[in-house]
Amino acid sequence: MDFSTDKLVRKTLENYSGASNLMHNEKVRELMAAGKTIYDFGFGQSPFPIINKAAERLSKHASKAAYCPVAGIQDLRYAICDFHKRYDDISRSPDDVIVGLEVRS
Repeated sequence: MDFSTDKLVRKTLENYSGASNLMHNEKVRELMAAGKTIYDFGFGQSPFPIINKAAERLSKHASKAAYCPVAGIQDLRYAICDFHKRYDDISRSPDDVIVGLEVRS
């Protein structure tokens, strides 16, 4: 078998670099390790405390270990529609709303 790079990597991906958010996180960790003061407001892990109401809900439902529906939690999709109807005068069906979950590998 030929395992040379030109056979394993498509030509369109030759100059591909890692995901920018992951490269950002690595740079932040590098600077912090070097003793630099960093205020990292990168998307994902917030330095701010969790809102009490959210913490209560998380605690209440922590034992429910199951995959969410592919389109997202139905009550949340309804709430999103209600929100946009109330504040933006946009009427949509929850079937038109998809709430994607963050996935890391």
